[in-house]
Amino acid sequence: VATSKVRYRSPRGGSLLEGARFYFGDLNLADVVIYTKPGCPYCFSAMSLLKKKGVDYTEIVASNDPDKKAEMVEKSGGRMTFPQIFIDGQHIGGSDDIHALDRDGKLDGLLAA
Repeated sequence: VATSKVRYRSPRGGSLLEGARFYFGDLNLADVVIYTKPGCPYCFSAMSLLKKKGVDYTEIVASNDPDKKAEMVEKSGGRMTFPQIFIDGQHIGGSDDIHALDRDGKLDGLLAA
């Protein structure tokens, strides 16, 4: 099973928790899950945005695992493209969707749940 927990340091150095405080004050960060495909530029873009924000997320490489891909399709309401992103169990969509939320100033609120 290709599942990994990814942790990043804050842009100012230090721990993820310090990065969380830098971006979101003392709020708890949401549970973020992203279903990916190796070599996918959209997956890379979405994960780069999360990394830039210092967000801890779980990456599930689902493209070559029929069970994980079926899980992704079911949870996303039938979407079969990569990535598919979930924040606290809520389907956000793909890379374009998470970037649109960020541009509209709505992503930080979801991540600080």
